[in-house]
Amino acid sequence: MFNNNNFKYFVDSKEKLDFNEVLEHEAILFNDSNASNNHRFDLNTQHWFVIKIKKNDLCKSHLIFELFDFKYQKGEIFFPISGSNKYKNYKFGYLEDFDMKHYQHKNFVWSLDIKDTTTHKIFIKVKSNMRANISGVVRNDINFIAWALNEYFYLALFYGILISLFLYNLFIYLNMGDRTYLYYTLYIAFAGLWCLSNDGLGFQYVWSNMPILNKIMYPLSDLFMITFLALYTKAFFDLRNQLPKLANTLIIVLILRSIPFFAWILNFTELNPYIDFYIFIDLSVLIFLAYIGLTKSNKQRHSKLYFGAFSLLILGYIIFLLNYYNIIYATLAGLYAIYIGIACNMIALAMGLVSRLKHLTKETERKSNQLLANLMEKELLKDELNRQLELKVVQRTQELQEKNEELNSFVYRASHDIKGPISSLMGLAQIGLLENNPNKLKEYFNHVLTSSEKLDKTLSGLLQLSHVNETAVRHDEVNIKTLVNELVYQCHFLKKCDGINIVVSDAPDENVNIDQRLLKPILQNLIENSVKYADLDKPEPFVNIQIKHENDQVAIVVSDNGQGIPKEYQSKVFEKFFRLGLKGDGSGLGLHIVQKCVEKLNGTVELSSIHREGTIVIVRIPILERFQAD
Repeated sequence: MFNNNNFKYFVDSKEKLDFNEVLEHEAILFNDSNASNNHRFDLNTQHWFVIKIKKNDLCKSHLIFELFDFKYQKGEIFFPISGSNKYKNYKFGYLEDFDMKHYQHKNFVWSLDIKDTTTHKIFIKVKSNMRANISGVVRNDINFIAWALNEYFYLALFYGILISLFLYNLFIYLNMGDRTYLYYTLYIAFAGLWCLSNDGLGFQYVWSNMPILNKIMYPLSDLFMITFLALYTKAFFDLRNQLPKLANTLIIVLILRSIPFFAWILNFTELNPYIDFYIFIDLSVLIFLAYIGLTKSNKQRHSKLYFGAFSLLILGYIIFLLNYYNIIYATLAGLYAIYIGIACNMIALAMGLVSRLKHLTKETERKSNQLLANLMEKELLKDELNRQLELKVVQRTQELQEKNEELNSFVYRASHDIKGPISSLMGLAQIGLLENNPNKLKEYFNHVLTSSEKLDKTLSGLLQLSHVNETAVRHDEVNIKTLVNELVYQCHFLKKCDGINIVVSDAPDENVNIDQRLLKPILQNLIENSVKYADLDKPEPFVNIQIKHENDQVAIVVSDNGQGIPKEYQSKVFEKFFRLGLKGDGSGLGLHIVQKCVEKLNGTVELSSIHREGTIVIVRIPILERFQAD
């Protein structure tokens, strides 16, 4: 086996020497290529190589000469003819039709016409615009066939794995629509195309009649392999949503990476994008993609598989480059290290996709269970709301029925209380029309006045009740002592007030925040009720009014020694139109108005009474603020 380190060479930069001149001046033209001066294959420059071979004494078979690298743009090889000093030449190169090859093999292969055991020289002239190595082997025909069969078998196995992965993940993409699988299948496709253009199988089996594709396919497949591998990473980790700045950086890198290729394709530049600089750009992109996986490898299993996949690919790529630049001894194992790295990378990425799918399935299942739990919770909440709504409907219906009954009762009692005085007025008017006695007429007019006053009180009470029901609570600055004194003063004009001692005690002279429109009916009705139902037969009838402040509320206590209320009626005195039939001319609305006003002010009212002894009413109303009276 021979490689860049064990032959002689010289660079024919002017390309003016023919074979005979090279043969004649061999001693002064050629230099040794060894580990100390490792020869670099200059692009677009003609090189001459001379290789010495000697047939083994034990070798009886025909010899085969093989060059491993097929990426020579054009070349010519000169073999010695056994038994003479003449040479036979063959032209070769990737721009020649595949059918022009001496052997129908992916590499360049020729038969050697060497029968003796003397040392012979083989001259090779090559030129290429892509980096290529001068490495190969001389075998007998039996070993060549055995090696070729093994090599084609393992390459078939490699491409079979790629095709299986491609078809399987394409099927998943068509069923799921996940772009990660699309990018993965495209990566497999262009990686396979890159391998086909690198090992020569593409030229042998795919585009054998279009040798120009040998020039384009290698850089094209390399560009799109890197591109779709990067897009796979972007979709695999959802970088657009998780790390948008990193996703944008990745896209910019890919755009910059593709500019030299398209400039070269469109002949805007002579620069071949696969010189050393861009080879290391690809390696840098791979390391960058691996770093993305490293930052996430401590979270999920599919991230760890991703990082492992890129580690294997980078390792294979580095070995390939070390072999490519003759840093390590050029061997077929070094050449195919990238294939092993690509295969391991694809398998690990496929395992990562499976793990990612399981993770997404679990996450989807978790979210579905959570959604189901939320839906069940909402369903229970809806059922509870429906139940409460039904209860509200029943309650509202019951309240409506009660209001209806109350309204019917109210209309009945109100009409009765209004109709009675009106009927009296009409009757007295008819009698008065027939009466000529002045004394009788005066008596009738007194009755008319009484009925009118009764009707007026009933209507006033109804208006006051309506006003209370419609009033919205507000906060007024009220001096309760002043208000009580005004109402006591007005009570002196009532008929029964003469002889009743009305006393106001414990009334602080200060202002409080309370709704005066609701406080006044409370005080007025309580005081007037005590006066109306006073027991004038007692020697000293009285009405006592006390105003007390208890923490954040005011307590109004109205007590008297009047007729009192029988115990069995005390629970009904706050009902509308309820009258006891005691001595007095009440409308039956006074205490009901008191209760409604107290409820509006969020207060409480308590009543205690002893029949024929007297009554005490205590009203407590919350207040917001107190002020000293001016």
